[in-house]
Amino acid sequence: MVTARVFLRPDGALEMRANGHADFDELGKDPVCAGASTLALTVAQCVDTMNEEDALEDVRIHIGGGNTRVVAKPKPEAFHEALDYFRVAAVGFQLLSEAYPEHVRLILNETAETDSEAEEADSDKEDSSP
Repeated sequence: MVTARVFLRPDGALEMRANGHADFDELGKDPVCAGASTLALTVAQCVDTMNEEDALEDVRIHIGGGNTRVVAKPKPEAFHEALDYFRVAAVGFQLLSEAYPEHVRLILNETAETDSEAEEADSDKEDSSP
């Protein structure tokens, strides 16, 4: 199952994580996984572009091993732009979870962990594509 989390952290950063494999079809041929991956990678690319435009105070992007984690702390004037990207991803994951509830789960407004706890949890996930 793909588990997607989208939330605002106590420090004002936005965070999105997508982990796991949808198991709708075999690895590499799974359209549900492809949809989830596209959503996660789109957020990562949008955040990377914002970073190149110097609109972020802090950014961390991790993509690999079936895990995607994007953390963006926007400058105050760019907060709404960043929030829009994360909201769009949340809506996309919500649509996937409604269409494929056995394969995709969305968690919103989760309490954020510390960065070291999140990195440890992400590194412990099985090696598969979202």
